[in-house]
Amino acid sequence: MIARGSRTLAPHVAFGAGCLVTCSVIACSVIACSAQVGSRPTPIGAPLANERSNQEGDLLVVLRPTIADQEVVAALAGEYEIEPLAAWRMESLDRYCVVFKTGSNARLVFVERRLAVDHRVEMVERNQLFQLRQGPTQARAPGIGSSEGSDGSDPYSDLQYAPAMMAVSAAHEQVTGRGITIGVIDTGADVTHPELAGRIAAAKGFVRHDQVFTDDRHGTAVAGVMVAATGNGIGIVGVAPEARLEVLKACWYPVDKASGEKASVERASAVCSSYTLALALDYAATRRIQVLNLSVGGPPDPLLDRLVENMVAGGTVVVGAVSPGRAGFPTDVHGVISVRACDSSGALWPADGPELAEGQLVAPGVEIMSLAPRSAYDFFSGESLAAAHVSGLVALLLEARPGLSAGDLLSALRSAPSDGATPWPIVNACAALNVVRADTATPIVRCSNAHLEPPQAGTQPRGGRASGRGPVPAAAV
Repeated sequence: MIARGSRTLAPHVAFGAGCLVTCSVIACSVIACSAQVGSRPTPIGAPLANERSNQEGDLLVVLRPTIADQEVVAALAGEYEIEPLAAWRMESLDRYCVVFKTGSNARLVFVERRLAVDHRVEMVERNQLFQLRQGPTQARAPGIGSSEGSDGSDPYSDLQYAPAMMAVSAAHEQVTGRGITIGVIDTGADVTHPELAGRIAAAKGFVRHDQVFTDDRHGTAVAGVMVAATGNGIGIVGVAPEARLEVLKACWYPVDKASGEKASVERASAVCSSYTLALALDYAATRRIQVLNLSVGGPPDPLLDRLVENMVAGGTVVVGAVSPGRAGFPTDVHGVISVRACDSSGALWPADGPELAEGQLVAPGVEIMSLAPRSAYDFFSGESLAAAHVSGLVALLLEARPGLSAGDLLSALRSAPSDGATPWPIVNACAALNVVRADTATPIVRCSNAHLEPPQAGTQPRGGRASGRGPVPAAAV
């Protein structure tokens, strides 16, 4: 059931013509399921630059601690002739944050420099864009998403090479992610997908102009990799099938300039902004989330870095997708587990990307069978899927040994045996599980280095019919 309603958000303020007003907004969608969902409303701001075609003139300003935040905002607006668009208190940092519109890029530079030395301002930065790159796809074939297994199996597991490559089934003999909650900051995800039944702890949106979750391909695919149900007679095998998800929508598909309509989610690249990501990160920090998946990439961002560092310091394990050849958020933040993608042979993807950097993990991310909106399935490619695989593995390891640090987990995940085919090991759930339980009485799990060959186009899955088209790279970060 999806509960919807409107609620006055006292700590979150929108700005009218020259005056401060309390903003009443539509509450985010909350998936109740069996989990207890907190009553704290999600702060969603007034319409911002992320609803336009660019971010021209927008600044995020963090105020120094004061008991008169709103008065300071009004004073800054008057002195610098800038328009406050939204403001809210970041609970995790105990700071008041404001989004100002300066009017143009020409004024932005001037105002940014002045605010940077203003004694009332602790931090100022531009509202930047971050991208989930998604390549064009063909229309989904009827065969994908329509078959069921008559024997309780997962009929599309034959189309998944990643679980075998990472020895997931061996690890599932002991752990399945039970008791672990993974936060996913991404687009939304189709939380009505049957493979996600009972897996959603909550779903909240931080993009005011796009509260629809059912069309969001990227987040749905990422969610499926991590927690798709196992042994339910349909679909695929998730890495941590008994973990729970908090789906936090901070990214959206942009509006087509020509038509004025939202671009096709099968062809467009989803984007996020510093503002929406800050809202989602601040919220995630207040939840009991053990793992946070960030399949997003973009430039360095001081505010987002600070929010993630705060979560890492608080014990949350943060997993980020590497954008090859581009330094920045989130994988440059200290303590974040960084993941590169490989194909079924273990070769790094993309092929023309840089060499593997020290400390980076490698996980399957090419032609990955996962969930698609409206109870369907499809193939996806990108670091997004590689990061999702590792987030699922982290959930397994945290079930085995609660309280492991990011450093402990990174060491365990780097312990995978190499088959000699590549100069780097692929993350291995079984080997990592044995490492974290080495000093316990729990029996060691027998591991295998065998990598299954990926299915060829037209392969018949157990219990149903698959499309004859080959795997299509559909989502990349």
